[in-house]
Amino acid sequence: MITFLYIIKSLILPPGIFIVLLILSLIFWKKRRLAITLISITLISIYLLSTPFIAVELAKPLQPKPISIQQLSHAQAIVILGAGRDTNSPKYGADNVSKLELSYLRYAAYLRRQTKLPILTSGGSVFGKRTPEATLMAKTLKFAFNTPVKWQETTSKNTKQNAQSSIAILKKNNIKSIVLITSAIHMPRSVLAFKSYKINVIPAATNYITLPKFSAKILNFLPNMKYYHRSKDCLYEYFGLAWHYFHR
Repeated sequence: MITFLYIIKSLILPPGIFIVLLILSLIFWKKRRLAITLISITLISIYLLSTPFIAVELAKPLQPKPISIQQLSHAQAIVILGAGRDTNSPKYGADNVSKLELSYLRYAAYLRRQTKLPILTSGGSVFGKRTPEATLMAKTLKFAFNTPVKWQETTSKNTKQNAQSSIAILKKNNIKSIVLITSAIHMPRSVLAFKSYKINVIPAATNYITLPKFSAKILNFLPNMKYYHRSKDCLYEYFGLAWHYFHR
């Protein structure tokens, strides 16, 4: 099922959808107007998604407001979601946490020092028998941030499973209110997944998508590969939210 969803996602989201459109334009090349329309849609979409302005506009409805330490007074634990891995990292000779995940862990260590709350890391191995992401996170928190992890959820392969498997651990320990750490655009889907199991969730988002501080605002409308990837990530989250509502 995970592989099937990955294939579907790859075909209907950028850049896969653009490749599909270009192939269709070649198939219908004799119908010149249709072919030109498909190519035009592809080029215009790539341009728009590459601009900082569009990326930020896509992100705005997804991103929650940042929290303050005072909002965490009723929390009982910190839950950190997986965010991929650096596979066979040349620097370490083994898998390591991704750059995105590292930002989650830095924030988690900060919140842990402020609140003394216990930490649960959540994430398995999506493809193949590799070290679970939860274990990689726990090791990094211990050795890089001198921050202990109390529980590791090592079986999940997606956000829904993150919630399902983490809740099982939390309920055994009578945890009813958590601080949830993930990226700002991933937060709405994550909160929905956890709240479906009747637990109070305090969203502690990281990695907000914001406009760069250019001296000339016109630069926000120029193509930028970094913002193309951010636009793509936003579209993936909208796809995930639609999937959640369709299957609940």
